[in-house]
Amino acid sequence: MPRAQLPLALAALLWQPVPPDPGIGPDRAGSYAGNMSSRYGFYGEPEEASLEALARDPRQLHRRAVRVVGRLEQTRDGQWYLLREGTDEVLLVPADEIDESRVLELMSLPVEVEGVARELPEKQGSCLPGKLQSKCEDPLLPPLPDRMRRHDWPRGSITYWSISDATPVKPLELWEPSQHSTLVRLAAAPEQFEQQKVTVLGQFCGTNLYGDLPAESRREESDWVIREGDSAIWITGKDPKGKGWRLDVRSESESRWWIEVTGEVESRNGIAYLKARTLALKPAPASHRQ
Repeated sequence: MPRAQLPLALAALLWQPVPPDPGIGPDRAGSYAGNMSSRYGFYGEPEEASLEALARDPRQLHRRAVRVVGRLEQTRDGQWYLLREGTDEVLLVPADEIDESRVLELMSLPVEVEGVARELPEKQGSCLPGKLQSKCEDPLLPPLPDRMRRHDWPRGSITYWSISDATPVKPLELWEPSQHSTLVRLAAAPEQFEQQKVTVLGQFCGTNLYGDLPAESRREESDWVIREGDSAIWITGKDPKGKGWRLDVRSESESRWWIEVTGEVESRNGIAYLKARTLALKPAPASHRQ
């Protein structure tokens, strides 16, 4: 065998890929956190890590499982996601089972990410024909992209297999409604809130099930209503669902629930429309329980 072919032949003999776990993908368990058994055995349990430490010296946590909190953003070209907090950021590389169309729903929200921290290569070579070096180093994970000619990219990355909303939950007592609540004021004078971002809490009323608003004011079939007392507004842009819950817009029994909605206000013909950004399910405040 020619001497030049010895390293390649030796690498082919020594490198044995670790067979990936079949996983519990979203089609099998309804979850977007895959089967961790093989990854935990390979990388260990995820450890709490600060985004600042990972962004500023990614070598410290290279190839270790981490759990990190930050805000979900996108790169300038819109092709990749970033985890950012202030000036610190890392690139997010999705594991094979991640459905990125679902990740888009978390855009600009605080999120918790679990995965493997890895330093991005400037320009990686191949360890075997058709295999990038990062894939050979971590056969359970997708290969890393190169930073070459992407000078605005961070040096650190997380190849993530789990991502979830980390928006802080406010205590229920802070949402006790009153005649001065945001929803009542918004419904009374929506033009004063035009294009403003507000958070309101109201009773779920489905597709205007109780006739709180004029039927002709409903603009889209997906619009639904929340109310407080005699005041009601339309919610647009999101279905009444969240992590672990979904309400039936045609069922009066669902009106036992209250929903906290954050979004932007639009006023039309004296009617308030709130384009939802985030939703949170709440039990009825004490003063509204029967």
